[in-house]
Amino acid sequence: MRERKLFQRIFLWFLGAMLLMALVSVLLTIFMTQQGIILTGQQEALSNALDRNGKRLLELVETESPARLREEIDRIRSETGLAIFIFEGEGVPVTGST
Repeated sequence: MRERKLFQRIFLWFLGAMLLMALVSVLLTIFMTQQGIILTGQQEALSNALDRNGKRLLELVETESPARLREEIDRIRSETGLAIFIFEGEGVPVTGST
């Protein structure tokens, strides 16, 4: 009888510790996601697209015509499914809206 109570105590402490660790993990993940420390899938896709295409699009804005910029944006949209909008400093779209 005494051995059974000892086993139950150990098991319950273990179970409590596991539940506490699971709760801490969930709360930490939520906090880190909200702070931007952990990127969600959508954020990661946007970040990668900006890394790959941002410099090229900036060069097109500065050196090429809006039509050429529109072609490049359409190509990126067809390849990745991401809608890209580029605005001037005053908030006016550079390429028009589509």
